[in-house]
Amino acid sequence: MGCSSSKYSMEENLPFPVRNWNSPFFQNYSFSLPVKVLGEGGFSKVLRGYKKDHVNETYAIKCLDMKMVKKDKHGLDDLMREASLLKECEHSNIIRCMDFIQDPANNMYWMVLEIVDGGELFGRIIQREKYNESEA
Repeated sequence: MGCSSSKYSMEENLPFPVRNWNSPFFQNYSFSLPVKVLGEGGFSKVLRGYKKDHVNETYAIKCLDMKMVKKDKHGLDDLMREASLLKECEHSNIIRCMDFIQDPANNMYWMVLEIVDGGELFGRIIQREKYNESEA
């Protein structure tokens, strides 16, 4: 996966531009091929990726546009708080943040999260009209 043809294949399919492939994020992490968006929000996209020295362990990598985060009045503070809380929490029902990288060279924040398959929670919530207490 480290060969240059993989990088170019990834570059063509990433939903954002990469200016510096030697940034701290790309020195340690890469995205799984084929590149697929697992989810997205107002100024973020989530892609499946892995740590280069542990290629068999995949993560959900939340890719946040630095400029959009900073435009929001409390965006950066909220993001830093979210990353900090998710790093500290160790509970089976809370996704864990494994790493948080600020990458000014690519104008991105990268949040490396424990991956949970099964789709987005919001999608499941709106599919049902009501839940009993144990389901909630």
